[in-house]
Amino acid sequence: MVRPGLIFCALYAWNASTGGRFLAPYLRRSLPDSSSIGAIISCQMMITSILGGSGGRLADKWERKNPYRGRLNVMRLGIFLGMCVSLLEGIGNYSLLSSSSSTTSNIGSLEILGGCISFWWNLLLRSGYSISVAFTGPVIDGLVLSHLKNEGNNHSTDGYGRERLHGAIWWGVSNIVIGIACDHLGFDMALFVMILLTSLICFIALSVYESSVVEQYQRSIQQRQQQQQDENHNGESSMLLADDCQFKFDNIDSVTQKKGKEVEVQPIDSEVVEVVEQSLWVLLVLVISTPRRASFLLSFFLLNIGMAVVENLIFLFYASTLGSSQTMCGLSVLSTILLEIPIFYASPWLLKTIGPRMLLGFACLAYILRTIGYILVPRMGFIVLSLDLLHGISYACSQTAGVEFMARIIPDSYEASGQGLLLLIRGLGATLGLLSGGMIEDALGGRGLYGFLCGIVSFGLVVLVFTSCLVQEEATNLYNGG
Repeated sequence: MVRPGLIFCALYAWNASTGGRFLAPYLRRSLPDSSSIGAIISCQMMITSILGGSGGRLADKWERKNPYRGRLNVMRLGIFLGMCVSLLEGIGNYSLLSSSSSTTSNIGSLEILGGCISFWWNLLLRSGYSISVAFTGPVIDGLVLSHLKNEGNNHSTDGYGRERLHGAIWWGVSNIVIGIACDHLGFDMALFVMILLTSLICFIALSVYESSVVEQYQRSIQQRQQQQQDENHNGESSMLLADDCQFKFDNIDSVTQKKGKEVEVQPIDSEVVEVVEQSLWVLLVLVISTPRRASFLLSFFLLNIGMAVVENLIFLFYASTLGSSQTMCGLSVLSTILLEIPIFYASPWLLKTIGPRMLLGFACLAYILRTIGYILVPRMGFIVLSLDLLHGISYACSQTAGVEFMARIIPDSYEASGQGLLLLIRGLGATLGLLSGGMIEDALGGRGLYGFLCGIVSFGLVVLVFTSCLVQEEATNLYNGG
């Protein structure tokens, strides 16, 4: 059976091409300052965070109506929308740059007008792109969690990291390819080709995975039918009819038949499920209902303020302050994933040994050490690539810890909804970080910016450690994210 890691490979290559780390230097060609770039990317993050829960709930709803295909169809919709928006954005930017470079009169006024048009054009298209992210990010996480539960894992997130590491590998490979292509072909041609290529790969990966799970589903039906026939032949009482084989990833609204009569099976926690379906904000109350949970989310939120800046604006710092080429920027991404891969692979052991809270603490500590290094490093080189290794710890540990935290709290069949809420929290932190990060970088420079972020994340780490040491969880149960 094909693993969800195949989709992670394709999706993260697509993410690198349509909205990855090269977005900021791409926008720098037509926008004069970091504040404008930060505002555009933060708007994208804000819309994604707002719509992430809706995207997850839509995927869950489609999955209940169309098992094994609903979530995949939502992802197809998101990828198609993101491809169209990214290509349209590139065509518009190329036209604006060509028209401004071919005009020789009134250069000053034309630059101001062109910069204004470019800002609003990119803001509009990046806002559209954010919808595609809301239809892919939380959905793939929910799909993986459901896939693992369907395999019979008692703790569904045990295998999440091992599926996710495939995305980390192809994220790094794609960024290297994009960096080399940008230096040799230019931004426009390189990104145009990569967007088309990775979109095609995503559609193929989704189709291959769908064929695999549907085949597995049909095989299960045949096995149940054979079992039913054998039981009837032996005169034994049948506990399940063949139609009961339409089990879903979410296991909600399933119908079993016992002795010819239909009996509806209620979810384990039907009241919580009903509340989640009505309001995502009530779900938020559930996940912050204890001091330990609230402190976890606060630290997660503050860390994502800092992570958003290094994930979206770091190439501006490399180029303007450290004098880096695009190829070197691409190589730095490879450095970031070298520790992501073993951490994702070892995530089941890490979660069982130290738990999500300590994983998040390590993520914060790695980020703090990395930003201190940025303050002190003189130029781009081996030291910077060594510091980027710490990003792998920050990202892999925080991603694994966040998914695990939410998966322990959210009821079954609403995995994508829970990951949508996590995306909301992450997106709000990213929005705040990018809005303030661009302005701080313009005012204080890159080193001042990372000094400020170091203080923010340090505060979150102190809160996390304080509550871990002094505040006891009320009770340990199934829905305990602490």
